[in-house]
Amino acid sequence: MTEFASVASGAADTSEAVTECLDTVEQELGTTNVDFVYVGISSEHEYQTVVDQIRTATEQATLIGASSAGEFTEGGSLSGGVSVAAVTSDSMAFSAGLGTGYSDDVAASVSQAAAAVDTDVVDDYPYAAGLNLHDGLAGHGDEVTIRAYQELGVPLTGASAGDDRRVEETAVFVNDEVSTDGVALAVLGADQPFGQAVGNGHQQHSQGMTVTTSEGAVVTELDGEPAFERWAEAIRETVGTEYDFSLSDVEPDDPEWVELLTRYEFGIKTGDEEFKIRWPGLTPDREGPLHFATEIPEGTELFVMDAEPADERDAQEQVTDDLGTGYSGVLSFACICQANILDDEFDAAIQSVGEHVDSPMAGMEVYGEVSISEDDMRGYHNASLSLLGIPE
Repeated sequence: MTEFASVASGAADTSEAVTECLDTVEQELGTTNVDFVYVGISSEHEYQTVVDQIRTATEQATLIGASSAGEFTEGGSLSGGVSVAAVTSDSMAFSAGLGTGYSDDVAASVSQAAAAVDTDVVDDYPYAAGLNLHDGLAGHGDEVTIRAYQELGVPLTGASAGDDRRVEETAVFVNDEVSTDGVALAVLGADQPFGQAVGNGHQQHSQGMTVTTSEGAVVTELDGEPAFERWAEAIRETVGTEYDFSLSDVEPDDPEWVELLTRYEFGIKTGDEEFKIRWPGLTPDREGPLHFATEIPEGTELFVMDAEPADERDAQEQVTDDLGTGYSGVLSFACICQANILDDEFDAAIQSVGEHVDSPMAGMEVYGEVSISEDDMRGYHNASLSLLGIPE
């Protein structure tokens, strides 16, 4: 049997926040001596303090987590907090590994993390799944997703770590370690199958544009013209109609800057005529290049996308329908893009997701989402909701 407790605390003091979470875990499970812990931690808190306190209280439970841009459970969302999922099970096993130096060498860091994972967890159980949490600012989302999948050979769910929209520094955690330039991988083995689902609510807004000049996650030209200007041209009329300001008046330090880059993201068509979303929200100015959260190769056809709150709510409902019910609990990774678009509706939307999955749920707002399996190789996403159902 597997039991799953979800809890979040908005206490400003780090130790107090962790204590509140652990007290709730003990109330729900009857113990803090659990087998596995997921933790999402706001950049307002001291990461090492959280990790140390949880590891001590749980008697060294396998731990994986990341810094976040918002925290939540099935009961709703908060900011500046700590979210925890604690699992105790006699029908599952867990192992995690950390790789460092991620921004400079993705392959080496993924191999380091995978080598630290106990593969018996996969070999000894009929079902397996994995988690992939990585630095959210390095711009290697696609590569880290594919490489981790190749190394571990199991379906992966996860995220690019956040830092409360500061875009300064993110962190991942494995057991006792905290890394600000790392990738955290975990494998979970079980007697019963896991669930996995992902989706977004963006719709096509423009015709396709071809990436003519790019390097890594920075796109300099679209169709031979400055990339920022092509994006601005595609949305200028709509912004003038739907907002009480003009696009030319928005400066990089204004909240509207990220708001527009988040609503009008880019999409890449997939084979099923759907779109993988690519977030240009790391763009620092209007000088020309667009800065993304993952690599955008030259020759890629990009479409400017748009999303309304209703589209996001519909997409979240579809993701929960795809996941289904009957799980001990759910781990959830929601892009800050969804939170920005939903705005005041985000809390209610998260509660609705919790109601639909009908089980405890813990998660965080992040800078990108991972969901890859043999049946869905799209891999790395933006503006999406990614769910992992933990079997009973």
